[in-house]
Amino acid sequence: MACVVCSQNIIVKHLKINNMKKDFKQVQNLKADKAHSIKSTNANGKTVIRVFTAFSGYASHMMALQRLQGTCPDCKFILVGYCEIDKAACKVHDALFTGVKNYGDISKINWNDVEDFDLFTYSFCCQDISCDGAQKGFREGSGTRSSLLWECKKAISIKNPKWCLLENVKPLVQDKFYPLFIKWQRTLDKFGYTSTWKVVDASDFDVPQHRERTFMVSVRHEENGNSQSFYFPESLQPIRNVEDVLDSNVDKKYYLDNEEVAQFISMLNENNDDLVVPTSPAPSEQDILVMSVVTPTTANNKMPTLKASGFGKAHYTSYFSTGAHPKAGVLEVWESKVESSVNKSKALPLVSCPERCVKNSSKDFILSAVENLKPNQYLRIRSITPREALRYMGVSDADIDKMLNAGVSDAALYKQAGNSVVVDVMFYIFKNLLTLKE
Repeated sequence: MACVVCSQNIIVKHLKINNMKKDFKQVQNLKADKAHSIKSTNANGKTVIRVFTAFSGYASHMMALQRLQGTCPDCKFILVGYCEIDKAACKVHDALFTGVKNYGDISKINWNDVEDFDLFTYSFCCQDISCDGAQKGFREGSGTRSSLLWECKKAISIKNPKWCLLENVKPLVQDKFYPLFIKWQRTLDKFGYTSTWKVVDASDFDVPQHRERTFMVSVRHEENGNSQSFYFPESLQPIRNVEDVLDSNVDKKYYLDNEEVAQFISMLNENNDDLVVPTSPAPSEQDILVMSVVTPTTANNKMPTLKASGFGKAHYTSYFSTGAHPKAGVLEVWESKVESSVNKSKALPLVSCPERCVKNSSKDFILSAVENLKPNQYLRIRSITPREALRYMGVSDADIDKMLNAGVSDAALYKQAGNSVVVDVMFYIFKNLLTLKE
């Protein structure tokens, strides 16, 4: 005869196990219901997609989504929050997207207090990964700026968004950091995401800038466990040239003065006293801009990668003492109605010429332009303006107007452009993302 007490204990244990399974299933269902209830339809019948952008900069991700919204009348993108600690970037962001809460330092966010979202973007700090930095890496707990990537675990595990988009520099997936990158990808696998990554050059999407960046799209598995495959967009046929974004009417503060032009040419010419540099003491309103050329450019005639530093007039003047050549500038040839107004002075001799300036790829082009000027033509050299730099990043003129009026310095705008993500690239990535079946 079976022991009654033992039988009762077995029954109780069996009931507890069943109840635990039931509770676990209910929790899983609640999590799934929460995740799939975020995206909703508003009164106008549009699909509302809520977005949170981490390491936001000036909100280039939302610029891409707004552009996409213009081509997708059935969709509406709402920014529910962002996090950014750069004060100048925050001012520009708020000028573009008013009334959106900035949660500040990502390491201090309580994600349970953040509104639910469908799309999470994270262009985390690149300083410790980039070839221009010390490459200290982004190992979890290392305390480097790039290790803030691991703070995104909390956001993704707690909010469970349907899509995540990572962006960073190309070295992220090269030999030195590839193991850590794979560790992050496997972390997302454990959270229930399928991830696809690719190094994308902005110049492949009709942006006249060579800019290679790593993108990774992560798509949450469906309730039935199935996963969807994301495919990166195909390259576009290039149409725009590197000079297409340049302005013809530029403030004089961006130009080198005549002495600086002569000194710059002298350095390129290795102090050859025989070279005459035609300049103009005061360009007349009747003078005509006959040529405007970005120099140096890449082998396929694209703007070199914009970076957080290396642009602006100050980088020309520092070149005179250091030989650290500006990343890119604009060489202009002007034509005067009166030849006598052209100042044909010799290039200024220098005591020494840093070796780096002689090896610059634009040297021969610039010197040839000087030697082939017509009698009534003269040379002007200027830096890329903040407006032009932002155009190279795919920002619309309407948004640039707001950014220029946000009350931040030119230096801050150059820095933000160099740290940002090209709008056009994200536009096509988001477009492909929305074509995935629900």
